[in-house]
Parts: sequence; structure tokens; C-alpha cells
Amino acid sequence: MAVKEAAQRCPEGVYVADDPPRYGKAFGAVLDVLERFSPVVEDAGVGLAFADAAGLAPLYGPGAALGARVRRGVEAATGQIAQVGLATGRLAAEVAARTTGDSGVAVVSGEDRAYLAEHPVDRLPLDERALGHLRMLGIGTIGAFAELPANAVRMRYGVEGARARGLARGEDPRPLKGRTQPVVLDEAIDFEWEEHNVDRLIFALQALAQRLAARLARRGLMAQQVGSRIERSDGTVQRFTLALPEPSGSAASLRDAARWRLEAWAGDVRRDLCITPGWLPGRPSPQPSPTGRGSKSGRALADERRYAKVSQGEAAVQEIPLHRPGVVRIGLNVEQLVPGAGTQRSLLGNRSERAARANHAISRLRAQLGDDAVFRTELCPDAWTLETASRRIDAYMETGAQGDASALSPAWLAGLAGARGLTRLFTPPRPVRISKIDGVSRVTLEGTTRKVVARYGPQRVQTEWWAEPVDRDYLHVRLDDGRGLVLYRDGAQSRWFAQGALD
Repeated sequence: MAVKEAAQRCPEGVYVADDPPRYGKAFGAVLDVLERFSPVVEDAGVGLAFADAAGLAPLYGPGAALGARVRRGVEAATGQIAQVGLATGRLAAEVAARTTGDSGVAVVSGEDRAYLAEHPVDRLPLDERALGHLRMLGIGTIGAFAELPANAVRMRYGVEGARARGLARGEDPRPLKGRTQPVVLDEAIDFEWEEHNVDRLIFALQALAQRLAARLARRGLMAQQVGSRIERSDGTVQRFTLALPEPSGSAASLRDAARWRLEAWAGDVRRDLCITPGWLPGRPSPQPSPTGRGSKSGRALADERRYAKVSQGEAAVQEIPLHRPGVVRIGLNVEQLVPGAGTQRSLLGNRSERAARANHAISRLRAQLGDDAVFRTELCPDAWTLETASRRIDAYMETGAQGDASALSPAWLAGLAGARGLTRLFTPPRPVRISKIDGVSRVTLEGTTRKVVARYGPQRVQTEWWAEPVDRDYLHVRLDDGRGLVLYRDGAQSRWFAQGALD
């Protein structure tokens, strides 16, 4: 039923927007329960899943007992009531689950074809047009559809019709496709006390990183992303993630990525303490009043004096304020795992080492300032304005790549005019039109259009307030007839002009 029709029938109803990611996450809990019983669980869409129950009777009892245990497990984990059907094939199991009634569990004891024969043909996976045509022919049950000739069904309803006929006859040769989940390795340490010392937290991260590195090495894997989580005594949880510049299985790389996030977080906590309403660094801290009203505890005042040194440029104390909730659990995990690979070293030069050091610095900056605070750019050879002359790319350097040769170099300007002439200035500048056909830029000057074979620029020229305002992007181009032009785009008029020629 459409939302508009539902609103007309029930104006007082409350309509919630569709949220597929939320539904998928909620249904994932149901799939997790099924995986406790079966090694292969297929996700057939939100609300429907299939599990391989072969050989589970010795563990959980016959079909009805297994179905009842699955229902109890789903209800305990999600609070929802599940309907369970057990049969040889997918279609019979789905129909059984949808028609269980109050019991919630249905077991198909005989052959799937005999069980499906009396059910309506609407249960088959056919579109509405095909189902309407079958009703016109008087075929209302799955059994009647199964008796139709195979060639006639294929010609009339195509491949989907032929597949539906096989299902109606109890034939489903497709094996179950187990759902794939990303591999995540994690480790955690629980403290018996509230930890406030950042150095001891970093020491714990070192132990976690070594454990994860050992697990990665045993599996021959490397991680592309590191995550950490900090649980405090007040129940709050702080999570951090950082993408590594390149896959790594080194304990030092995993530790550093989490350590930088931890230090940045601890620094934010100290700064929050230093800048509080009614108190600024350099001023006397408020003292407790005789009545005790509106005053801070002695511990809070001591923390303020202690961390005031941080804002006044003195050495920072690597601790979380004592009156703030301490850390009771710290965890580390690695994600986006890839097969481990050897490191390719450069035979000539040390560009790989320089790039690795640059990536190390970039990682630390991103941990402290945010992932979007540090990035690289690359030149766009086809750009005609300064705004489009570069584009943002990944923040990290490619350690195995060779030095990129610049596609644009002013060296060609020396031979731009050849040996035939010097620069001619146009007074006044002549208007030109820039076009692009089949990916090739063209310049039209005084009715003549030529292809652009090389260019240098753009370069921005802007004057100060005391001169006549000028806002131009200059380009030097070489045309296919050997001539060169000096072009500029006037920012105020958004038009192109030729300043001079090299011919």
C-alpha cells in the first residue's frame, strides 16, 4: 500500500521514514543467532534467512526441537518473535515458515513437491504480470503450475518462469551462500582500578598491539585500519579509527596509530579543564567559600592549578584529571585485513624511506587534527583556471612509486616560438573563445580555430587595492600550427582574451 493511500485511510497514523541500514543492522542480530546453530547461514533480505540444518539433529534434537530452540534464541537476543520452517528446499521452508500459525514452527515431513502442491501459485517467485496470466488460465496452485510443459513455461515466462517451475517441483540445486563478514581482530585489557595516567594506557596499548601483530602474523595478514576504544567508569565509550598509509602487521605501527589518537583525546580533556567558565589561565583560581556553596572540591582546585601549567607553556602532565572519570577498559582492533606481502625496496635512491617517514608524520597529524585536516593535491593538466588546476587526492604518499615526472614544465616556453620571432603584444587584448571537442581544447581567435597541443599554467595575477583591480588567470598555449599565445581569463568579466603571440 502506498503511503499516500495509507495516510488517507488513517490520517491519525504516525509514518516513519524508511531506514534500510537500521533494518539491516537489526536483522544482523537474527543472523548471528542462526550462526550459533548452523555453519552456513544465507541472508535472503531483511526478514528472511536460510540455514543449513543437515546433521544438527544429534546436537539439538529433531526438526521441531531445533526450530523451538532457534525461536527462543532469537527472542532472547532481539525481543522479536521468529517463525521457523524446516524443509529440504528454500521454497518449501519459506512457505512453511510463513504459515506456521500460533506454534511458530512448521516441519515439512514429506517431499517438498507434495507439500507445495496445494498452496496458491502466488507463493512462487514470479512477477505480477506472470501471476495474472496464470490466473486467467485457471492455474491457481503451485501443483498445477508444476504440471505445465517445461518448454511452454520457458517460452512464455522466460528463465525466471523455468526456475519457478523447478521450485514448484521441489527442485532447487543451488547451494546456500553463507554470508560474508569482514574479519576484525581485537584485543582488550580490563583495569581493576580507574586509570588516569596516559603513559600507563600507552603501555597497555603496546601489549595489545603485540598480541594483534602476532595474530596477524599467524594468519599471514596485514591491517589497513586501526581502531581503539576507551571505556570510562561513568559508562561512556570513546572510539577512534585511523587508516594506515599502507597495510602493516607491525606492532609499532598499530601502537602508534592508537597512541596518537589517545594523546590527542587526553589533550582535549586537559584543554577542556583549563578553559572553564569564570576562570582563565593566569588568574587566581576560585577558592572555596566559607559556607561551601558554589565552591569546588579540593581535588578539582588542585587539578585546575596543576593543569594551568599546560596552558601557560610549562611541561604537560600526561594524566587525565583525577576528578574526571578514569579509564576502566581499553581495546585495540584491526580492520580491512589483506594478505601479507613483502616490502619492495628501491635499488636506486631512498624514495621509499622518505615516503614512509612522510606517511608517519601525516598519520600523526591526522590523528591529532582529524582525517580531513591533512591531504595532498595533484595538478590537473587540462585545467584552464586556477580553481580547477589541482584536485584533492589521498593524504598518504605511495611508498613504492617512483618520482612523478611533471607533465607541465616551463622548459617548453624556451622553444615555444621556435627561432622565427619574438612576443607580440595585442593592444588592446583580443577576445578569444575556448572550446573542447572530442577531449581536445581549441582556441578561436579572429575567426580562426586551432587545436591546443601544449600549455603551461594557469597562474593567478591579482593587484592590490592601490592599483586598478585585476584578477586574471594566465596561460601559455602552443597551437598545432607552431604558434604560441599568451591567454588570460578576466575574473570580473568571466571572458578569455589573448594578451600576445609568439610567432
